[in-house]
Amino acid sequence: MAELSMLEVFVPAPFQRIRNMGFFKNKIGWTWESGDEYACFYCVAEGVMTLTLRGERYRAEAGDVIFLKAADGGAILSAEETDTAHYFLSFYYDEDTSLGIGPLVKGAAATARFRDAERSYRAKEYLYRLKIAEHFLGIVHHLATVTAMESEAFLGTSRLRAATEYVSAHYYKRITARDLCTVSNYSPAHLRRLFLKHYGVTPQEYIIKKKLDIARDILADAPDKTIDEIAEQLSFCSASYLCKLYRQHF
Repeated sequence: MAELSMLEVFVPAPFQRIRNMGFFKNKIGWTWESGDEYACFYCVAEGVMTLTLRGERYRAEAGDVIFLKAADGGAILSAEETDTAHYFLSFYYDEDTSLGIGPLVKGAAATARFRDAERSYRAKEYLYRLKIAEHFLGIVHHLATVTAMESEAFLGTSRLRAATEYVSAHYYKRITARDLCTVSNYSPAHLRRLFLKHYGVTPQEYIIKKKLDIARDILADAPDKTIDEIAEQLSFCSASYLCKLYRQHF
């Protein structure tokens, strides 16, 4: 296997160097056991591959990516369908630095990225090492992003953002904290904790603050509007209540 060690110039830590890459057609029943000192991405291009790792079995279909580290020695890959095909890209990297990528990235839709990297490798055109380094870093970023989007932390942030976006889109309505619980699918107590943690206010205080900010903008843009009209436009119970909150806030 030809090592692309000159890529060390282009690929920063924690990646020490890209080792090799290629494209393989595998007949059904093909198996391979990892035991090398480098990490590797396997992107399924056709068919189905299975990964057996530490007693767990994973099923990878076209577009999915398997990620094995040196510490995963003994992992077994196998082809489950006729004409299974996969791209591979192996590299050395500092395993003390986590990529945040699990052993299987479902729905990675990364086949085109691996194909372009492998074509650059075979073509050996001018500055092909730099092109491969660019492809490689793009693949890592893509897989890390897909993984993050599926993570609990991202989903939690996304659900919280759904609540704040609801307030921005429906500021003219009478919004309650329970409405935000419905939108975000959080319990009232949990939603309150999240709002206090991320915004420093309760959900109801966040709603009021958003409405008051909009009231201030209306006063600046349309000074001829009366407080009664603005209170009605923003679904406050009365103009006096709006005035009271406005003085407290500003």
